[in-house]
Amino acid sequence: MENPFEAIENRLIRIEYLLLEIIGKPKEIIYDEDLLISKEVLDLLRIKYTTLWRWQKQGRIKVYKVGKINYYKRSEIMDMLLISK
Repeated sequence: MENPFEAIENRLIRIEYLLLEIIGKPKEIIYDEDLLISKEVLDLLRIKYTTLWRWQKQGRIKVYKVGKINYYKRSEIMDMLLISK
């Protein structure tokens, strides 16, 4: 069962994302892509936050920032996994 606070946080992040889309789209993000938040990437890859942070700094994973929220393109995550095998 999901932690209720995480569920609320995820919903608030999605709401913030939608509001930013209504107000004005940042040029860097392509909205047609499936975007993941940090928690979703951590769960998908089964890694810790420090690993994700290190991969960002190394340039292995590109991060798209909207306000204080980090987003990742699912396609880029999957491509990174295929390349690293």
